[in-house]
Amino acid sequence: EDNKWWDGEVFLDGIEFIDYGTDPGAMVSAFEAGEVHTNFETSADYVSILDGMDLVKSEVVTASTIVCRTNVNNKPYDNQKVRNALQLAVDNNVVLQLGYGNAGTVAENHHVCQIHPEYFELPKIKRDPAKAKALLAEAGQADFEHELITVDEDWHKNTGDAIAAQMRDAGI
Repeated sequence: EDNKWWDGEVFLDGIEFIDYGTDPGAMVSAFEAGEVHTNFETSADYVSILDGMDLVKSEVVTASTIVCRTNVNNKPYDNQKVRNALQLAVDNNVVLQLGYGNAGTVAENHHVCQIHPEYFELPKIKRDPAKAKALLAEAGQADFEHELITVDEDWHKNTGDAIAAQMRDAGI
């Protein structure tokens, strides 16, 4: 109203948005060269690099996520026991730690995060490989071979690898 910021006057001549493309290394170089003062987001592999540059870090929960999705119109994923077994085979805490360097919040196996107005906290699903195998056996899918496909890029690949490793460890 009075052109005052709550901490005094604002000394900002302008904001310029620069697209450095998809290579996070270009953003690091831009910080080192003094070309930029802030960035929109940092990929997991570059968090420690930027943390070492004496920058001010700001974090916020977002709806960015990776989803390990099945096609429920195709067998065996049309069977809820199979889908529940896949959830029980995976510890989402481990996925976050290995897939995204423990940056973010733990997934809850549904599409709505804490910032969404429709969000409702559901009971946590605890990893239970034995129960997962039992559900697959009940569904007649104990020997079914699942194929997990990911984009071959940092956090997508790492997240998929963390999920696949836990499923293999569960005997799936």
